[in-house]
Amino acid sequence: MEHDQPCRVLVMDDGPDLQQQVRDSLACAAGRFEIVGAGTGTEALLCAAAARAEGRPYALIFAAPGPPPARPGLKTLTQLREENPMLEVIVCGDGSDSWEDLAAKLLSSDRCLFLKKPLEAGAARQLALFLAQKWSAACHDRLELEQSKALLAAAEKALRAAQEDYRLLFDSKMESVGQLASGIAHDFNNLLTVISGHAGMLMAGPAASAKAADSLKEIAAATKRASDLTRQLMTFSRKHELHLQVADLNEVVSNVGKMLRRILGEDISLRVDFAPGLPSLKADLGMLEQVLMSLAVNSRDAMPKGGQLLIRTSAEKIDEAQARLNPEAAPGLFVCLTFSDTGCGIAPDNLGRIFEPFFTTKQLGHGTGLGLATVYGIVKQHQGWIQVSSRLHEGATFQVFFPAWHEKSVPLMMPSGEQKVIGGAETILLVEDEAPLLKLMHHILEGYGYKVLDCSTGKAALEIWREHEKKIDLLLSDLILPDGMSGQELANLLQAEKPGLKVIYTCGYDSGRLAGDFAPAPGAVFIQKPFHARKLAETVFDTLRKSQQGLPSGPGSASAPAA
Repeated sequence: MEHDQPCRVLVMDDGPDLQQQVRDSLACAAGRFEIVGAGTGTEALLCAAAARAEGRPYALIFAAPGPPPARPGLKTLTQLREENPMLEVIVCGDGSDSWEDLAAKLLSSDRCLFLKKPLEAGAARQLALFLAQKWSAACHDRLELEQSKALLAAAEKALRAAQEDYRLLFDSKMESVGQLASGIAHDFNNLLTVISGHAGMLMAGPAASAKAADSLKEIAAATKRASDLTRQLMTFSRKHELHLQVADLNEVVSNVGKMLRRILGEDISLRVDFAPGLPSLKADLGMLEQVLMSLAVNSRDAMPKGGQLLIRTSAEKIDEAQARLNPEAAPGLFVCLTFSDTGCGIAPDNLGRIFEPFFTTKQLGHGTGLGLATVYGIVKQHQGWIQVSSRLHEGATFQVFFPAWHEKSVPLMMPSGEQKVIGGAETILLVEDEAPLLKLMHHILEGYGYKVLDCSTGKAALEIWREHEKKIDLLLSDLILPDGMSGQELANLLQAEKPGLKVIYTCGYDSGRLAGDFAPAPGAVFIQKPFHARKLAETVFDTLRKSQQGLPSGPGSASAPAA
């Protein structure tokens, strides 16, 4: 209501007496009130509805609902109050205590006053002026509240839009990074395989001098770090393939507990708080363990002089209001992994950058800046998000949210002891277009007793096949070949002629990227480059052994990277 408009007053009485008394009482306050009469409850309800539709509802009502047991009039007042909670009510009656008790019972007493008829003009006028001023102030406060809510909603909308723009831009410092990593992975992993393979062969050969042995160990370690770096980039940019299974987060944390304690060292106290009855989650267990390791390393580096680390699991129900506070969050039931340390904390200027790739506050040579970035990528791949709170010199808390899963978890299958590689005398058709890698793989396989027929193209492989088809037991081929024929196409042709032929694919690209273009052939196995010499020998031995035992060797059964 505008301040220069009169206050609207409704008088409800089945006779003219009360209407005239109200008009006489308020006559001295000319221009302050606009008075409308209603002879029945129905008429009063219609007048009130019309006033609300105009945007100028009644502020005050004088009503003579009649003495007991005239409940309909009081029920009309109750309905008017429900439709307009700000309505001030003055009940005019004969002063009967029982009548006022009934009115107070049916009407809320905080805005219901009583006057005895006939009205005393001065008292009625003063009461009406007071209630009109009270109503006007309430309207003003309500308007300011609505305006504040509108401004807050607009600010929240603008903040969400800005956050969404940042997320889209960020997803685009990440898609580019992923495309770059994926683009170089094939050739880079081929080179790493050559380096790692030759180092492994030399280390497995005759005993070298101490100096040479140390050099070989450094070469092997550097190769693994390079392989890990590529894999981290792929993971961070969400290009890494997920192998999901239903699991219990408590069990995962418990299984890697000893390893975490070794990572942290003796000067950091570790406490683990498991939530009972935790819901299951669906995750790639290897990646989940990587999250645990990376967060543990981050906490350790933040506490160079020792401290305390609390790892806690919990189930968290996120509602719509909580989800709006974080553009990456969503409502629902989540399993939460919390890391809280007493370390140096994170400076406010750095808090918003800690998940950026290659961002690090460590000294040169003491970190790649991909630890937390990889954690971020893994969590995003699992449809979760991370919340971080920290103050400089007061530690940091990382909360990782994973969607809860409705299925029950199954006991985790822990890897068995190292398999013994015996080797064999079977014949292998080896197809690899990188000459150094072809030579290396040939030497590795021959070293384990296999007969190897090698070539670098699909066309050459077909020529060898025509000559030696009967004695070839296994096709070991890169998926990407230089003459337009893929390793999969080659395998399909050969298996059409010899259905029992076993196939192993190798590739420098992540298997997840290849899934859309290369459906695995029956009985095929995939081994990711770079791989250790022993890994190649184990995969070949295992595939051929299952063939001899009549067991299937499904796709992806040997996709682990170099050890």
